[in-house]
Amino acid sequence: MRYILQVIKEKILFCLYKILCSKEEDNITNPFFIFSPGRSGSTFLRKEIIAYTNANIPPESGDCIPQAMMTYVTLYSKSWEKKVNGIIKVFTGSKDFKYWNIDLGKVESKLVNNGSGTLRIIIKSIYDEYADKYHFNKDFWGDKTPFLTERINWIKMLFPHSKIIFIDRNTEEIIYSRMKNLHESYEQASNRIINARKSIDKHSSKGEFIFMLTLNKLKNQKDEYLKSMVEFLGGNILKKKITGFYMGDDILDHHNKLHKNLNF
Repeated sequence: MRYILQVIKEKILFCLYKILCSKEEDNITNPFFIFSPGRSGSTFLRKEIIAYTNANIPPESGDCIPQAMMTYVTLYSKSWEKKVNGIIKVFTGSKDFKYWNIDLGKVESKLVNNGSGTLRIIIKSIYDEYADKYHFNKDFWGDKTPFLTERINWIKMLFPHSKIIFIDRNTEEIIYSRMKNLHESYEQASNRIINARKSIDKHSSKGEFIFMLTLNKLKNQKDEYLKSMVEFLGGNILKKKITGFYMGDDILDHHNKLHKNLNF
């Protein structure tokens, strides 16, 4: 019953966001999003895109963006300061955000002092703080959160012109990896895969900008796919690959092979 009520609540907030907030205007550049069923090479892909472009892609954001949208709707009639405070709390209160290793105190103060803005401006300012601390390119920014593959409708509502990369993998390999590394049941792992692929198929049929690839192709034809992908995203390949940059969530057990090889 609680789950049903939560689903209903989210649908109502989604409709309210569409009515009240979706037309807000600003000059924020659209980010890109790396989606996957999980355990499919998305973290490795994030690492390679950063290395070859210096893109600003922080550690996973969990459900922060959809939750920020819901919070923004509930605070719609409140002051700009309360909106900023509320969105900052969504990020700092997330268990995933600790891996970003940034302090949002100055960001919050600066945003409040601006006097007004949009949700996109708040979110971009948070991502910019990560870029500033770790010296990434603020103008070429994205997010890598497999969980959000099932929340594409929220993402496209907030960033309608954002581009998507979807990296997939052999079904049996994903299930094995999810069961072994994330301790999921066979049914849980299977459902995540099914739901992620359904979500991507749904948005692909709508003509969304989606770059599809598999982990196997990335492993065997990395240079070719990275070049095509970066061109698709509107970025530029660096003359010299960068190394030693901060990843944040590479300390997690299920990312422990990230710096060794591609045998997940």
